[in-house]
This record gives sequence, structure tokens and C-alpha cells, in this order.
Amino acid sequence: MGYVFILPLILGVCFLFLPMLIKTVIFSFNDIEIVPDGYSLTFKGFEYYHKALFEDPNFNRYVVESLSLMVTRVPVIVLFSLVVATMLNGKFKGRIVARTIFFVPVLLATGIASGGSLVNILQAHSDSASGAGAELNQVREFLLSMDFNDTLIGIIASSAEQISIIVNASGLQIYILLTAFQEVPSSLYEASQVEGCSAWEQFWKITVPLVSPQILVSTIYTIIDSYVRSDAKVFGFISAKVFQNGEYSFATAMYVIYFVALALILGIVWLIAHRHIIYNE
Repeated sequence: MGYVFILPLILGVCFLFLPMLIKTVIFSFNDIEIVPDGYSLTFKGFEYYHKALFEDPNFNRYVVESLSLMVTRVPVIVLFSLVVATMLNGKFKGRIVARTIFFVPVLLATGIASGGSLVNILQAHSDSASGAGAELNQVREFLLSMDFNDTLIGIIASSAEQISIIVNASGLQIYILLTAFQEVPSSLYEASQVEGCSAWEQFWKITVPLVSPQILVSTIYTIIDSYVRSDAKVFGFISAKVFQNGEYSFATAMYVIYFVALALILGIVWLIAHRHIIYNE
């Protein structure tokens, strides 16, 4: 039944994504010239890859900036999603309304609500929150007085400044984790209570291990989402190469390099995390 459920995705990958990916790689090794009946290709080998990696002064810098932003943002988004999903999994009045509110970012991410009054309201709220610089400086001073590491202070301050982005990017992860929480057998919690386990111990010794596959899925999704966000500088840089300069092959080579870097990061994350995943079968 699982394969039946993801059959549209499998068909899309086989008949849409892979052919387009192969054609993109072919374009990156050729010089593209627009002709009246379409385009013509002139083989150039690795010329555009060499140009992107060793000659262009901006591409590597933008890629490194995207990686640095991803390294600091992904753990915060996953942790935020985990905390919110834990709260929404509890039994309290108005939890359906609360779950609906946290589903709004998912709608915004799909573009369904773009351009509407809801987006304007959220944007106005984000603009009003952007004037909280004095409060953030006080937070920094407090953390400094507690002898926090400068790197940790930077991560906390950056997360506080980007709270609207974090909330907007965590909608789907919250629902993935919330669904996972609801699949944990209640008998495990009942047995642990009889043994005298606290709620904190239940969370770390029962909940987190049993939802670890979904935590990994949320992490991978967050990495991909952070890496391909349209507001990333590297995407704006590559798009300018295409639409302003007409350097189609050069831009395609950059896209391929960016895609390979993403694949390597996902592979490293999976190799590190899969040993700690517990599958509840």
C-alpha cells in the first residue's frame, strides 16, 4: 500500500524529473545557441564547470553562504517543529484551532494564499517584529554575562531575528512529527508511568527514539527546503546569468554543481543519522 500511495511520485521522477535532469547535465557540457527551430549544442566539456569553480569570483562565495545559513537554520527549524508538535499533541481546549494555525505556513509555501490579505497581515506582523533590535541586543548582553560561547550567541541571536522565517519554514515538519507522535502506542507511556518515569524521561527514552525516522525525514526535507529557497543569493545570481546575460550553459553548470553539493550533504546526513534510527515495526 505504501508503494501504491507514492506511485504518482515514482512516475513523476521516472518520466519528468530524471529526463529533465539528464537534459540539464547535457546542456552543462555544451554551448547552447538559440536558433529559429529551437537550439543547437556545441560540446565544451568541463569548460563551464571550471569557470564556475575557479574563475567566477561570486559563485563559490554564494554557495558557502547558503551552506553556512543552512547549517545554523536547519537544527533550529527541526527543534522548533519538534517542540511545537509535542505541544499540539497534548489534549487541551482549542487544539484543532491551534493545529490549523500552524498549518497556515504550509498553505503559504504552496502559493495557495499568496497575494491575499492573509499574506499581507503576516507580512505586516513580520515588519513590526523587525524593529526589535534593542531587545535582541539585551539578549546578547545577557548571554555574554552568562559566559556563553560567541558562536552559540550568534546562532541564538540569528534565530531570534529570523523567527518569522523559522515559523514559516516549519509547517510541514510539525505535521510530520505530530502524525508520528500519534502513532506511538499509549501502552508504552502507561507502562513507564507504572515504573516511575517522569514526563521528561518518557520524551527522551520513548517518544524521540520511536519518532526518529520522522525526525530524519523532517531534517532532510528542511535541508532541501533551505537549499532551494528562491530567496537564496545563489539562485538570484544564477538566474541573472540566464535572464540578464543569456549565459544558459554557464548557469546550467552552476545548477548542476549546486545539485551535486546538495546530494552530498543529504548523503552525509543520512550516513550519520541512519545508525541511530529506530524503526517501530
